Amino acid sequence: MSKALLEIQNLHVRVEEKEILHGVDLAVGQDETHVLMGPNGTGKSTLGYAITGNPTYSVTSGSIIFNGEDITELPVNERAKKGIFLSFQNPLEVPGVTLSAFIRSALEQKTGDRLRLWDFKKKLKETMGLLNMDESYAERDLNVGFSGGEKKKAEILQMLMLEPKLAILDETDSGLDVDAVRTVSEGVRLFRERTHGSLLIITHSTRILEALHVEMPDHFLIDDSAVLPPAPADEADAVEVLRGPNIQPFPQSRPFADTLTAELVLKVGDNITTDHIMPAGAKILPYRSNIPKLAEFCFTVCDPTFPARAKAAGDGIIVGGSNYGQGSSREHAALVPMYLGIRCVVAKSFARIFYRNSINIGLPIMECPEAVDAIEAGDTVQVDFDTGVITDETNGKVFYAEPFPPFIQTIISAGGGAQEAVELKTVSPQYLGAVVVCDGADSPQVQLAVTQAVAQFTGLSTDHISVLRKQPDPQSK
Repeated sequence: MSKALLEIQNLHVRVEEKEILHGVDLAVGQDETHVLMGPNGTGKSTLGYAITGNPTYSVTSGSIIFNGEDITELPVNERAKKGIFLSFQNPLEVPGVTLSAFIRSALEQKTGDRLRLWDFKKKLKETMGLLNMDESYAERDLNVGFSGGEKKKAEILQMLMLEPKLAILDETDSGLDVDAVRTVSEGVRLFRERTHGSLLIITHSTRILEALHVEMPDHFLIDDSAVLPPAPADEADAVEVLRGPNIQPFPQSRPFADTLTAELVLKVGDNITTDHIMPAGAKILPYRSNIPKLAEFCFTVCDPTFPARAKAAGDGIIVGGSNYGQGSSREHAALVPMYLGIRCVVAKSFARIFYRNSINIGLPIMECPEAVDAIEAGDTVQVDFDTGVITDETNGKVFYAEPFPPFIQTIISAGGGAQEAVELKTVSPQYLGAVVVCDGADSPQVQLAVTQAVAQFTGLSTDHISVLRKQPDPQSK
């Protein structure tokens, strides 16, 4: 490696009370390109902000050496003057300051000299042409009304005009179409060709590297494969899983007894969607791998007090109307209520994908329209999962739901499909089964005929085949 331009030694970085970086070491040589890839929440952007001196990110120990000088305590503007540039993942809009005025001011701050307007505009026009940018953007307010692609091009334009010694690109290629990525990639190549500056590229994709020659390392320090084989038994106890602040362990459902007695903590109506159960949006999306935090938003569009009441109840039951859980295939809509202590959902009918997700994570669901109409919030309810008997202990009424097929009962009793797979280690035929939904399933003759046909076709035991009546479409005429 060439002489180090940037040296990071044992860097620890904290945001408020949470340590994000735990002793990072990195060396970037002059005229080198380094690519940093990895899952969300592992501190990649935090490293970029720490290098540039963002005051939100506190360096608690370690050092940052740039061009032979310790800059750990230097403010942001001084680091920029020394030649460090950061392209933002989400560029800010700055009303009242044009793009050209911003770049010219930054250049004058860097050099300490006034620039001749004609020379500056000539170079700016030429550089914008290389990036296929409309010249009119130069006189528009910085990033105001720019598309996502134009914002990212404006970041690359600033890099080419400022010619830093080290450019840090924080997911500059994210959210761009193929043509925009190609343009940005070409801008990065021009930067390397013109200035021989160093690059630290933070990305989830290799598309931005298309115009660059990047040597692959001999080995990777981190294996970010989706699935890793388990460690040998004698090493398992020593394995440490490092998680970012918004990546929390996956919650496991508790195994079930044959019966459940719990409070009905929430009663909702028809067509409850996954957005009702687990809202989405920019405010919540960053917590998608943090179930304890997501739980604070569960069902709040229906009842803001639900998360606190569900946790306080310990075990709880939800009752809903027809088509419960419709919408996107959002596993969180089953997982988060289970985390809050919901042990069963009783509804008039369920959306197909929600049914699957609930079984998979170990949240029992029961279809019983009569019980839904009679049970009220706050009632104490007993559910017998073997027989399908639902008893409202508050009003003394008894209802009968369709019990689970034996193979589904086995999965739920273990705490869900994922948990069952862990316990079984391998898939055994005794845990395979089929659920058939068809018209006319109320008839014993139809049930018998369908069961025998499926058994003959699949080779499954008839005990592992369940024939259910097709629910009428509430929207159909």
